[in-house]
Amino acid sequence: MKKLTRSQFLKLLLGSTALTTLPLISCQKQPEVKTNNNQNQSANEEVDIIIIGAGMSGISAGFDLIQKGLKVLILEGRDRIGGRVWTDNRWNIPLELGAGWIQESEGNPLTKLAQDFQVSTIPFDFDDSTFYYADGSEMSEEDQEDYDQLFEELFEEIETLREQKEKDDQDDISLQKAIDEILADEDLEPQDQEVLNYLLNSTIEHEYASDINDLSLYYWDSDQGFDGEDLICDQGYKQIIQPLAKNLNIKLNQIVEKVDYTNNIQVTTNQGIFNAKYGIITLPLGVLKSGKVEFSPPLPDRKQEAIKNLGMGVLNRVYLKFSEVFWDDTQTLEYISKNKGEWCEWVNFDTIIKQPILLGFNAGDFGTKIEEYSDQEIIKSAMEVLRTIYEDIPDPLDSIITRWHQDEFSYGSYSYVKVGATPEDYDNLSQAIDNKLFFAGEATSKEYPATVHGAFLSGKRVAKEIIANI
Repeated sequence: MKKLTRSQFLKLLLGSTALTTLPLISCQKQPEVKTNNNQNQSANEEVDIIIIGAGMSGISAGFDLIQKGLKVLILEGRDRIGGRVWTDNRWNIPLELGAGWIQESEGNPLTKLAQDFQVSTIPFDFDDSTFYYADGSEMSEEDQEDYDQLFEELFEEIETLREQKEKDDQDDISLQKAIDEILADEDLEPQDQEVLNYLLNSTIEHEYASDINDLSLYYWDSDQGFDGEDLICDQGYKQIIQPLAKNLNIKLNQIVEKVDYTNNIQVTTNQGIFNAKYGIITLPLGVLKSGKVEFSPPLPDRKQEAIKNLGMGVLNRVYLKFSEVFWDDTQTLEYISKNKGEWCEWVNFDTIIKQPILLGFNAGDFGTKIEEYSDQEIIKSAMEVLRTIYEDIPDPLDSIITRWHQDEFSYGSYSYVKVGATPEDYDNLSQAIDNKLFFAGEATSKEYPATVHGAFLSGKRVAKEIIANI
């Protein structure tokens, strides 16, 4: 039996067609974007639209708006564009610290965008994996098939339980509680429990950046998606951001403190005050949750409730660079840890760019927990797992570590539907206020939340809304 990819597996079981890992693509060399850092232009600059945030949604909106001859100013708090799309080149190799894949590339608007910008992409095969138990021994293909079958049966029971609870009009519960209810009379062997935890973590928690005890049973998989293979880059996702942003007026290092929409739009940053007729908010959900940006008047109750209800997840990356390849020649290495969610998945970059680099993922609670570790402690924890599998191996030459929960410009990786929230919260967050303050970003996309294509499409949506009002 061929192992299904994650998205294919969940499509088959639950009718869900999109998962939430942020995508990544590559392209030929594009010109660098010239950003405007002249702070003396603030108060006297006349613009039609101010966009807060130079991530994919803000740049997408700005790209469409300037095609209509509108004067657009983008204010970005970071010292770079891209937001949660972040290509790092410190090793003279493009490595993504945020967005990862174009998932289900057929019909995905990013695929066409890549083609328009002459972007080269290569497929990534999640079926090409080697699995290891907690003691480092390799899982047999027969065991893989058995566990896949048991996991499929579990999700059929989850779907049955969800339908029954909805029919009985019961309150929402977490996905974890639903699983506990189903397995209440089961006495799982320790290894079986470890494998179950691994499957739940790698298949769901990594995709939704949240532990299953926070995900809504009713709505955790309510997003949509496309078909086709997943794509990964060879030159970095920033290359698709740059041509979109090429002609935009972007001011960096502009940390927004207040948005006043009493009359027109007035935005106060750490550098000055900016005015426009319309405003677009693309702040990540984590920043909106933090309350660091003041809105005057306060946002409507429905929008505040949406911000409160939706969750902001965490998916962190750790790149380890070695002197040589000592691991298996498959695209991913899957580790079934004793403690759920600890270093369960590694991407082999030797199969992608012929470099001795491993990328480890951690999501949800553990992904957040290790942000408190020092870099050395994180590396030590990762190497303990790798040495359990491969024993006598060298220390890494270097590392790159993300801490998205601590990032003051995002406070997390992407949104998810937590217990008590509904997909309508995405709609409420997306709604404009008085046809002058508009909202975009992945957390405003009910169909495609937590994806770059969702952010891209949300930017196009608000651009269309503004153009219709002018």
